Amino acid sequence: DFTTANITLDGAIISSNNTATSYDGYITAYKCSGLGMPSDTNNLPPNTELNVCIKSSSNDVEIESVDTVDIEGFDLEGDESTMSVVGEGSPTVIGLTSLAYAPDGSEAIVTTRVPVNRFDFEAEGANILVSGDLTLRLPGGTVTRKLLVGEGPSRGLQATSVTDPDDASSEASFKLDVKLQSDIVEQEDIYAMSAADDGAGKSFAILGMLLVSVYAFW
Repeated sequence: DFTTANITLDGAIISSNNTATSYDGYITAYKCSGLGMPSDTNNLPPNTELNVCIKSSSNDVEIESVDTVDIEGFDLEGDESTMSVVGEGSPTVIGLTSLAYAPDGSEAIVTTRVPVNRFDFEAEGANILVSGDLTLRLPGGTVTRKLLVGEGPSRGLQATSVTDPDDASSEASFKLDVKLQSDIVEQEDIYAMSAADDGAGKSFAILGMLLVSVYAFW
């Protein structure tokens, strides 16, 4: 048997602007066809634009800026390859990458191209990892949460008043796996196209014979 002395626990204040509070759970990143568009699950072909939509799931968490975006994968030699497309909130290569934001701060889009000389599209199961960091803004100020520790079952997290709006920002990160599409036509597709061409050729030949017969009859 064991006993404990009476212990009184005071409330603890946890402030989001000076602790390691994570906002990653509010952020979703996915391949898309444009700002405000749904997820695009198709593989990425070579020499086509890659659009990455980054969206906040909460009206209280706005995307202030996309700070960094990196693409990781393997090159033609099978070695790891990393390319930075956004750094310090701006495209690293003007003309290759662009950034756009929804007016209400709910979404951002990164548009870029994945160079075929830096990443292998032909490898079996080829894919790239797109990752980045964001600065988020909490409208009206930073939200603090108070851990209520007291008698009875009333313990829990309670939102308290906001603080200085100028400090109302935090950071989050995202990761997205994008599958690459080979530029090589599969052998089965070649056979299918050949069969289709043969069928079309025979149809035109039969049509030509019919036309000749009709002409001879007249």
